[in-house]
Amino acid sequence: MSLGFAPPARWQTEISEITQAPDPRSPVLATAPEATDLNGVSNAWKHVKTVIKDDGKSSDLAELIAQSVRETAYSSQTPGWPALIKARSPSLHAMPAMVLERYRACQTVCFLGVFPAIRRAWASVDNILFLWRIDRWNEVPVEYAGEEQAICAVGLVKPAPGVFVAAIQHVLVLCTTVEVVLLGVCCSDNNESLQLQPLPLYACSTDGATMTCLTTTDQGRIFMGGSDGHLYELCYTGSRWGRRCYKRDLSAGLAVYLPSFLPKLWQRPTAVTALTVDPWRHILYVRMQGGLIQVFDLGSDGKEATPKRVAECPDFMTLARTAPGGRDVFGGRSSTDIKGAAVVHLAPIPPQESALLHLVAVTADGRRVFCTTQADQRTGTPPAAGSTRPQAFRATAVRAAPSTGPSGSDAATSAGSSRQVLAALYRGGVFLMAQACDDNNSSQLTAAARNSSLPPLGTATGNQTGAEGLREAVASLDFTIPGEVMEMQVLSEEAPVMPLQGTGLHRELITQIISPPPTYVLITTSGVLELEKQRPVDVLAGILEGRSAQQLEQFFRSYGAPEVAAMCLLLLTHTTTAQPNVAVLQQARVALENPRLVGEPQLRDPSSTPSENVSPNHGRFDMGAAVPVAEPEWSGAHVGLCLYVGRLLQPLWEEPVIAPPSPGDTSVLESRIPSATLEALEGRLRHLASFLSSTRRRSNRFVSRGDHHPSMSQNTADSALAGVMRPAHSAKEGFGMLPHAKRQRLEEACRQEDNQVKVVIGLLARTGQACFLLRMLGLHNLRRLSARLDDSQRRKLAQLKLRDWATSSEGESAATELISVLVTEHLSAPGRLADDLSAQLQARCPAFFQEDDRTFYSASDLLQRAGTAVGTEREGLTQDALNLMLQVPLACDLSRVIPQLADRQQYKGCVDLALRKAAALDPGGVGLQESAEGDAARQVREGCYAHVLTVLRGLYAPQGGSSGGQGGQQGSLSTKEQAAFRAVLLQRAAQAKDPLFQQSLFSTLMELGAVSDLLDLDCPQLQQYLRVHGGLPPSGPDRTDSCIGPLEPSQVHHLRILARLQIKRQQYREAAGTLQLLGMRRSGPGDLSVSFAERLDALSQAVLQAKSCGNADLEDHLEVIQRTMELQQSMANDLETPLPEGHPEGEARATAAAQLREAPRSLAELFNDYAAVFRLWALGIEAVDLARFQEGGSVRQLWDLLLKERFDEAAQEGLNAQVEGCCRAVETLGPRLQTNSTAFPLTHVASRLEEVAQGMWPESSGSAAPPVQGADGRITSCLVQACRGDTWTVIRVYDGLLSVRGGEVHGRELHTPKLRMRVLASALVLLRGLQTQLQTQLPMGGAGVSWLPMRSARNEATMAAEACVRYASEARRLQPQSEGDALAASFEGMHASLERMYM
Repeated sequence: MSLGFAPPARWQTEISEITQAPDPRSPVLATAPEATDLNGVSNAWKHVKTVIKDDGKSSDLAELIAQSVRETAYSSQTPGWPALIKARSPSLHAMPAMVLERYRACQTVCFLGVFPAIRRAWASVDNILFLWRIDRWNEVPVEYAGEEQAICAVGLVKPAPGVFVAAIQHVLVLCTTVEVVLLGVCCSDNNESLQLQPLPLYACSTDGATMTCLTTTDQGRIFMGGSDGHLYELCYTGSRWGRRCYKRDLSAGLAVYLPSFLPKLWQRPTAVTALTVDPWRHILYVRMQGGLIQVFDLGSDGKEATPKRVAECPDFMTLARTAPGGRDVFGGRSSTDIKGAAVVHLAPIPPQESALLHLVAVTADGRRVFCTTQADQRTGTPPAAGSTRPQAFRATAVRAAPSTGPSGSDAATSAGSSRQVLAALYRGGVFLMAQACDDNNSSQLTAAARNSSLPPLGTATGNQTGAEGLREAVASLDFTIPGEVMEMQVLSEEAPVMPLQGTGLHRELITQIISPPPTYVLITTSGVLELEKQRPVDVLAGILEGRSAQQLEQFFRSYGAPEVAAMCLLLLTHTTTAQPNVAVLQQARVALENPRLVGEPQLRDPSSTPSENVSPNHGRFDMGAAVPVAEPEWSGAHVGLCLYVGRLLQPLWEEPVIAPPSPGDTSVLESRIPSATLEALEGRLRHLASFLSSTRRRSNRFVSRGDHHPSMSQNTADSALAGVMRPAHSAKEGFGMLPHAKRQRLEEACRQEDNQVKVVIGLLARTGQACFLLRMLGLHNLRRLSARLDDSQRRKLAQLKLRDWATSSEGESAATELISVLVTEHLSAPGRLADDLSAQLQARCPAFFQEDDRTFYSASDLLQRAGTAVGTEREGLTQDALNLMLQVPLACDLSRVIPQLADRQQYKGCVDLALRKAAALDPGGVGLQESAEGDAARQVREGCYAHVLTVLRGLYAPQGGSSGGQGGQQGSLSTKEQAAFRAVLLQRAAQAKDPLFQQSLFSTLMELGAVSDLLDLDCPQLQQYLRVHGGLPPSGPDRTDSCIGPLEPSQVHHLRILARLQIKRQQYREAAGTLQLLGMRRSGPGDLSVSFAERLDALSQAVLQAKSCGNADLEDHLEVIQRTMELQQSMANDLETPLPEGHPEGEARATAAAQLREAPRSLAELFNDYAAVFRLWALGIEAVDLARFQEGGSVRQLWDLLLKERFDEAAQEGLNAQVEGCCRAVETLGPRLQTNSTAFPLTHVASRLEEVAQGMWPESSGSAAPPVQGADGRITSCLVQACRGDTWTVIRVYDGLLSVRGGEVHGRELHTPKLRMRVLASALVLLRGLQTQLQTQLPMGGAGVSWLPMRSARNEATMAAEACVRYASEARRLQPQSEGDALAASFEGMHASLERMYM
């Protein structure tokens, strides 16, 4: 059975490794109710934080020094205690015989040193270099004798990347008197073996300058100090062009351009004695002879090409006196004082210890000066905001030299002592100082470290009453070191298993829990010695091993019961590779259970504490007082437990456990906590929980048997009292002999303490299980596992901290999801690795591995077996697997299960399982609410729906697409099979009662373009979904009289689908309303814009739907809206017509056009705000026609304005052009108007046209221009076209003109002979055109036919002939007589012709 793919071979290797990954020494805790109670675990951490308060707070070294008191600055170690500093080997490792033999024959010079990075000591004798292991005195050293000149300086650097081959891990720098040479260092694993590789291309001359010292940086840079007082940098590159190795002088200045002999004439060189690099702040300190110190800035990243010298100290003793208290420490003027003030060592101070102090300088007599590179804001210019670069060099604090006298003497030595410091070292709050003994053949080592014991002024319980300052314990090595100490270094040990929080100098009581003892190495002229600084817990272990009760009690008094109890727990539960000392562990347990040492829990007697606010009532009614609640005072052992637990968890408790490699991108997640750290924390937590549980069981067993507890003097009746956290009362005052009230309070205090221990055990157990689970996930490629989660799950996963994993439901859910992915991934692996993994998870993290998971894995096995079965067996196995999964939906990994169910053609089950898990994840239906919680719940539910919808997308894939599985056995499906399975899935989905799922289903079908299938769904929610996604309210009548929008393209698409759905359901009126809303919506920028074409198309479809529903009123209403939209389109087009540049209305017209395209406007708005404002008279007349306006005078005025506008436009072209313009306006506008409406007064329009042709109108045009000849034909033709070809309508208009009386409109003008003559001429043209039309209606087209085939044509001819008689009579009455007679003759001739047509 398989999931459709086989895991790669690399995964198989990881699986085989993980079965052996857990440490077999770690105790396995059974599932405890405390570990599964999230509320109890959370309360346990709150209790721990309440007890320890701000225990993890660190202090800045500068603050500690400033708060120090001289009398308590130094103190000698308590006599009888194990030494503060001890040698890791019984004696000094002598130098190899080869080195000693060569040393005895030394002719020129010899130097010694240590390289901790490769765990080698080195010695240069003349021109030969030796390297040998620090911890192996009898090893044959590596010898290099490739130089002819004497070696004067040696250094080791980790080279810059890309310069040398990968095998060269370090580079050795050899400075001789004439050149500088680089040697490649190739080391094996764990630095067991070492080889030197010559690099002949990497060497350069010293140009006469002898290099006295050198130092290197983490960036691979090499700096050298010369005897000439100059600072040099050795540059090397892997480029094939140019020099590969050369040196640069960084301090020569302008002298580099002068001949070499000139500077020596006036400048005496001062040799550089030492170089010190601050690797954190990237600062280089140069120390020269005579106390001169220079400060160079290497840049914010340490890669500044040319380091800048920012400060210089010419006299260090003067500088030290400027610090607070400096005159007291450096106040001497004698030669001894001046000699003792010489600097012998500079050590950078890490930023984690101090933000202000950057450097500590050690003088020749052991005094220390703490310096900074920041400017003094009181006297100098303050640094720029955010600037951290060095600006100055000043002393801020001084400290007297520690004493090396006998125990109990003053630990501080005054200035001017005769001691001679040979070498010094400062790191992590530990100060080592090697000084020459009187015989000058040996050295004495003194150590000063921060004293973590209680300050001298403290309460009996160890609570500090004020700032304790920097108190240091001073001790000397218990033997003198042969030879003269040349150098001391910190050995490169493994980093702490857990990081420290915050900055500042942490107390050793905190660091000892997570860090091993600091180790050091020193080299003398006689050999090499490894040292180890004893931590307080190491001192305690030595005292316990010595079984001295007096020393143990003294240790408890010095550090306080809580701190010593925490150390005892550290000894009892610390997991190391070394064999534990059983005697020490037994004594630690006895000390932890001794009430004389750790105390007992107490309940304060409320009655013994008088109330502060009680006053006599003086006979008044007493309302009573609040009943005081007795607060417990925890025993020292319990406080120590909380201290230990808090210090174990605090470094990682608030840290994100899983995070993306790059911020913001959660597509890939990885573990931020190393596996070794998780393993170490898990081991300690499990051992501590196991120790506490066994101690509680042992205490309860003694109590239940009625025996005495080993630490109890009397019996108790309370079986819940634990010995470790509830030590019994002292033997002097028997527990059973106590007064009843006091005994009850003690029993209650013990019970409360035991309850707190119980929940702390749950906290430890659950956190340890979480560490194991996270370690397992990391070993199984967490990146791959997290990639199988969806985006929302990964985002949540990236936000979880270790606290959330151990104490919150979110962490529990994340663990469940990842375990499901992990085990499901390995179901197909050979050897039933999934079963082994399940058993391992159940054994090591039972609080996170539920019974539902096993059910799910059983169902997964059935589902895989169904993949190879056929027929009814296949269906039965698939159904059985589905039934099991429906019982435990939360344990199902839908990303794996749904494709498998689709492969088995169980499409109904795909829907049911996804909906069941969604309901289980959101049982309260929070996802249906509109809130932040609802949004989060919806995302979770949609994550379940997505798997079913993925299967649905596969069924819509082109022919040959997969059925939704990942490489499923069914293979591709035919088009017919796809359609059938789609129908099954959609039918099941339509039956779902989950509205959120239906919305996701609708969205997917819309995305796939499966509109037909969407419309076929019988879902009541579909119409509401389309309305909401179309921008409409979920329900209720639509207000079609208001505009909606702007709408996104997707919203428009949903509304169009909604209209189709309404049409399909025969809801024609609703469909018309939807289409009307689409046509009347507002426009917006970009994709939100709406063209007039779209609007008109939607409105025309709305008119069709109105016709379908048979509602005439709705149809008329929509037709008016459609015509109004057409009119608005015409206005917008006219306003967008280009105008000459600089036209005053250009901007206003553009704005108006944009407004018209934004949203529909009413007829009143179109006329008043646009047509009237911008003189769009033609469109204004159309608006009047559409509005069925009945005021004739106003309409005639609009026509006058239109005609006058056309008349004025052609003013420069003559009267003919002006007449033509007016006629064109009429024939364009007329067909768009109703002929019988008030908006088209034909009589008025015809009269105005004749008046224009006669030169009588407009009056402002004057009468200078002669009348237009032949215009009568143009006027009549435009009128006929305006009347849509109806000639008789125009003839009736002219009849009306000739019958107008003098007092009527146009009466005065029409009774003038000239205009009347023109009107008759135009009527003649009309009749001639009518005659031509009638002739075309004859059957044979001939003019001599005596009958007309159509009766209507005969009637028209008759009426035309009668009109000719009237017009001829009228013409004969006009003057001049000759023109009137000629016109009458024309009418008479036409009359005769017409008579012949119908006779």
